[in-house]
Amino acid sequence: MEYLVGILIGIFASIVANLLTPFMKPLWGKFMALWVWGHRAQLGQQIKVLQAQLDQLNRFKASERDLYLYLFRWLLGIISIFAAALPCGVIGFANSQPPLIMAALVLLFFAAIATLVLLSSCNNLTTDGMEEKTVWVRNKIAQHRAKVPDR
Repeated sequence: MEYLVGILIGIFASIVANLLTPFMKPLWGKFMALWVWGHRAQLGQQIKVLQAQLDQLNRFKASERDLYLYLFRWLLGIISIFAAALPCGVIGFANSQPPLIMAALVLLFFAAIATLVLLSSCNNLTTDGMEEKTVWVRNKIAQHRAKVPDR
């Protein structure tokens, strides 16, 4: 009996598949059009992000003041994390409260990570580093524009 049900389901599925065959090409075309549209939109977003990076690098090249303000903002952020960690640590160790000690350690960890990020970005913001970064960003933009499918 089970074999008969399986055979009937197979026959029914093949009949339905044969009836739907004429509709497969338009459905596949719509599916591919949606995929191309999504891919084009994704590449467009990536190009916008890279273009913003290129504009920022050009602004830094044109005016050293913008570069120093950018680095000073980073430095103030790191100092504020250390300034928040210090009272948490002092109060936590003075009262032997583990949550405050843990908060101080977490803030110190974030400050260390932010310091490493600042040091790496400072390396990219030297004269040679900015030239290399500008060339890299321009190449990436050209690669993404070459990948954008035609309409």
